[in-house]
Amino acid sequence: MNAPVLVDAHHHLWDLAHRPQPWLDDPDVASIRRTFTPDDLRSTATHPIAGRRLHGTVVVQCIAEVAETEDLLALAEQEPLIQAVVGWADLTSPDR
Repeated sequence: MNAPVLVDAHHHLWDLAHRPQPWLDDPDVASIRRTFTPDDLRSTATHPIAGRRLHGTVVVQCIAEVAETEDLLALAEQEPLIQAVVGWADLTSPDR
């Protein structure tokens, strides 16, 4: 019998050199004020949680920009651990 898979339902990735995350300026989140990449995701996936390894994740956007969502979708096409993306779209824009 296979062990149940583990899916992280809320994961963030960001490259602060590529796209600043202004919400990270809050001193309360100083411990995570750094770039998080797919390499970090893969590294985390090698550590078992409750005896299970990470099978996949849902990456969630952090800022209300279509460009960030597009970047996350591009990452999902390249990274097998990313199984879904929760993105942002301006539903009031006539362009969308």
